[in-house]
Amino acid sequence: MGRSYVGIDPGTQGAFCFLDSNGVHFCDTPSNKNLHASMRQAYKWFSEMSSFCVGIEDVHSMGGMSAKSNFQFGRNLGFVETLAHLSSPTVEYVQPKVWQKACGIEFIYSKGMSPAQKSVLRKQTVAATAQLIYPDVELYGARGGLKDGRADALMIAHFLRLKYGRPI
Repeated sequence: MGRSYVGIDPGTQGAFCFLDSNGVHFCDTPSNKNLHASMRQAYKWFSEMSSFCVGIEDVHSMGGMSAKSNFQFGRNLGFVETLAHLSSPTVEYVQPKVWQKACGIEFIYSKGMSPAQKSVLRKQTVAATAQLIYPDVELYGARGGLKDGRADALMIAHFLRLKYGRPI
């Protein structure tokens, strides 16, 4: 079995992506609704892997977020970091611009776009690129909404795959 790659978007709507010779597997980051199930699933996958590296998106809380959102974000990041550092000798923090550039993702903004419109465009562009590279991966929920944390996590795992140049 080849090396495996774990990409993590630690945000409140984030995800873990496990990329290995068996395919692509996702686990959403913990929330109040799925806290125990998500933690158990992520721990199970980490414990079953033998040779892998972990990439965590290098993000931080932002001004303007509610205290509740910042608290949940911090909780997720702490869980992600603890699990990653206990499970893998190779853990790196990757800035979004770094993994996006390495994966060939470019954003073209129209003049006058609002920050919210730019955010939607970024999420759609990352998802479109992920679907081109991994066409069988499900990045949309049951009602058709984009699970952008999954797209980001997949592209972070893909970035690690490109960086370390080892086939899965």
